[in-house]
Amino acid sequence: MRNTRATCLAAAIALALVNPLTVAEAAAQSTARDFRVEAGSLGQALKFGFGAEAVHTSKYFIHENGDPNLFQDAFWRLNANARIGGADDRWELELIGRNLTNEYIKVVGLDKTFGKPGTYTVYSLRPREIVLQGTVRF
Repeated sequence: MRNTRATCLAAAIALALVNPLTVAEAAAQSTARDFRVEAGSLGQALKFGFGAEAVHTSKYFIHENGDPNLFQDAFWRLNANARIGGADDRWELELIGRNLTNEYIKVVGLDKTFGKPGTYTVYSLRPREIVLQGTVRF
């Protein structure tokens, strides 16, 4: 049996361009739950389903200097979707919601170049998004 925590940490470090200590803490203390259900069919012509994901991440610094102004509090991020489509899978219409809690999630913080002391540039994830996606297969 392989070490899942070490694998998760290695993948997080490989995919992220942030402080490895921050990544290690986030990888070790993130919890995600995901489910996707094909709920059923509406007659022989249509089928529908839904899915949801809940991700909890504990607090972490977004810069290696440990500045309290560059700190991200613990947060939950919720994503969900509902879809309907043809029973033959030729088409699908899906309503997708991302970051439904509308959390402001800081990812990376840097000292502002040529700025006054205590000024920073902070990059964050996108705010709440609601998307309607259509798919046609032929």
